[in-house]
Amino acid sequence: MSRLADLPSRRLPSRRRARWSVPAAGLAAALVLAAPGAWSPAAVAATCMSLADDAPGAGDAGRILSAVDGVAAGDVWAVGTDFLGGSSQAAAQRWDGSAWTTVVGPPEGKTGAVTAFYDVVASPGAAIAVGTDRGQKPLVGLLGAGRPRLDVLPAPGEEAMLLGAAGRAPDDMWAVGRITVDDRTRGLALHWDGRRWTPLSPPPGDPSGTALSDVAVLPGGSVIAVGWTFVDGYARAYAAELLDDGWAVLDPRPEGFVEHFISGLAVTSGGDLVAVGWGAVEADVYRPVVLRYDGRTWRSDEVPAIDGSARLYDVSSRAGVTVAAGEVTGPDGARRGLVLTLGPDGAWSVVEGPGTAPPDRLFGVGVVAAGDVWAVGDRVGPGGAYGTPFPRIERCALG
Repeated sequence: MSRLADLPSRRLPSRRRARWSVPAAGLAAALVLAAPGAWSPAAVAATCMSLADDAPGAGDAGRILSAVDGVAAGDVWAVGTDFLGGSSQAAAQRWDGSAWTTVVGPPEGKTGAVTAFYDVVASPGAAIAVGTDRGQKPLVGLLGAGRPRLDVLPAPGEEAMLLGAAGRAPDDMWAVGRITVDDRTRGLALHWDGRRWTPLSPPPGDPSGTALSDVAVLPGGSVIAVGWTFVDGYARAYAAELLDDGWAVLDPRPEGFVEHFISGLAVTSGGDLVAVGWGAVEADVYRPVVLRYDGRTWRSDEVPAIDGSARLYDVSSRAGVTVAAGEVTGPDGARRGLVLTLGPDGAWSVVEGPGTAPPDRLFGVGVVAAGDVWAVGDRVGPGGAYGTPFPRIERCALG
């Protein structure tokens, strides 16, 4: 998700990369340094390398990358938002193993529209991206060979947007988000059967407001969506499972926070769910939230101590490798991207970031294959009233 997908007073960039099938059990290893021109999964240093800004055809006022997914080292998709002065345009670009190509980019003129992609799910040679059109209707992009197809879906309300997607197959996809109906924000869920998107009944939530930020499909076929809801005036982590007769609310309860959000969701090689987000411990001070669900109970994972205020936006898991990404605001106010990896001992550790031109925020992460992890976000540079966002791409190797 990008800056256009704001939760109440919070920016919630998206979410966890989905896969056509459940990740197979395999390697669990440390992230290692990968030079842009000579990436090698045999490297041994435990860091990621920040690649040069590479967003061909980006908007004249910058580009934010919100999500990334791929099925092979030469078939990776990243999506987000181009900024064109007073307007914005959904953006999508593809890595073919040697270069990025913009597949969806700025129009010839400034349209005044406000469109954005917040999530992407890849299949061989193609991808489905989800987001919002003019901040009012769900937007879906079917990307692949030939001209991209952008569909604006009908929605019975206002401020509708899709923030997360997952699927069992290219003709069996789920997308979730939020919509405002009669001044009430509620969860939005749709299903794709290869021909059309069908809206589902919204999951129950507090009348004060509920939103869905991500969705995942478990090995047995269960569909679970996560997000946030209001309880007694405070935001609370939210999860619901789609059953034959409707939604059943699950009850994740991270402890020690004034309020908390879930923004990303992934299925591990063992079939468990990992949900990530953040919680407020006091005014403007946040700590990462990591929850695991085994189909029966939720439990909170301990996260390493981080100097500053930190949030996690996305999580991805494949081939036994689980990685989460987000941002840290240090005591000096400087921001930097945050990457955590789950070790074979079940403990999370911080991955050292790049030393030059690091991202301010990492909004999306994707385990493309064993030994190949990508993360995307932005870095704000000079220009405009609030600076210009430059896209940032990190690639991490596994040893």
